[in-house]
Amino acid sequence: MERISREFFVLSKLHEAGAVDEERAMEIDKVKKIVEINPDELEKILEFLESKKYIAKKGNEKLRKVYVTRLGIIMASSLYT
Repeated sequence: MERISREFFVLSKLHEAGAVDEERAMEIDKVKKIVEINPDELEKILEFLESKKYIAKKGNEKLRKVYVTRLGIIMASSLYT
């Protein structure tokens, strides 16, 4: 199987987990458990995905959440075709 970048791996995992809108946003701590990536690296990946508008963040400093945007859903879905 072809390897994908860590950024698209994280995007794919968020999509698979159903974090596809604001109401279903996933806590960053849960994302860390799912993807099993170094927390510092994960933060960089999330910043990259947000800069591309593939994900959006919500919440506050204590409870931060992320979800896949419509554009991110298209990108994540393209991984399977």
